[in-house]
Parts: sequence; structure tokens; C-alpha cells
Amino acid sequence: MCEFDNGFHCGNSSTLVTLLVVASLLHAQDNPLNDPDLKAMLKQAEEMQNEAAKLQKQNPTSPDTKKKLAEMEPKAKEEEAQQGQEEKRENEKLQAALKKQFDAPGPVAFPDWTPPTPQFKANGAPTRKIVGAEVRIVQTSSSSLTP
Repeated sequence: MCEFDNGFHCGNSSTLVTLLVVASLLHAQDNPLNDPDLKAMLKQAEEMQNEAAKLQKQNPTSPDTKKKLAEMEPKAKEEEAQQGQEEKRENEKLQAALKKQFDAPGPVAFPDWTPPTPQFKANGAPTRKIVGAEVRIVQTSSSSLTP
């Protein structure tokens, strides 16, 4: 048992020895800056920084880069306009194909295997309708069910 009053007194010598060993271990920790692995890594990082600085001096950012960028902007805008026109043409082709399918002659009816729905009160005959990128057969109705 150890007492802490005006002095440090321990009745058990093993406790005192344990305290001394722990204290010596705490003070015996090495300074991390003296670690040889850490020193090697710091030296390697410094060399990499020096190499990067040399490369930057050899290939500085020049006004030529700004000129090249200024030349590239109109080309990019032109390509963007061409892509927009191409998309517009593709969309027109799709709409023409859908219109052709929409106007095609033939019966406008659901398949025979379509199950009857008792809550569904049809307001008229089925019709064709363009939904998204396809032609569908739809039928409007009223229902006794609430949404």
C-alpha cells in the first residue's frame, strides 16, 4: 500500500519496483525524429520535391497554352453544335418511325389474353398513343376504386 502525504511511502517493495520499471519505460521511448526509417522516408520525399521543382522549371506554363486553349474553344463549340444537330436528326428519324407505326392500318384492340377487370369501366374503344419512344394501345376509363 502506497501513501501520498508529504512524501511517497510504499509498504510493498514490489509496487515500488513496478512503478520504477513503468516510469523508466515511459522515459526510455525514442525520439521519433531519430528513427532511421523515418529519416530515409523524409529524405526520399525531399528528393521527390526537388525533382518536381526541376521538371516545373523545364516545362513552365507558357502563354502558348492560353493560345492553344483559345484555339480549342471554337472547335469544341463547333463539335457541340454538330452533336446537337445529329441528335436532332436522330430524334426526327425516331419520331417519323413512330408516326409511321402510329398511322399503320390494323386493328386497335387488346390481345385476347388480356384479363377482364370488373372495376374498370371503359369510356370508349382502345386507341393508339405514343408513350415515350414506342406506340402503345391505351384505353381511358373510370374506376370505382379510389387512388
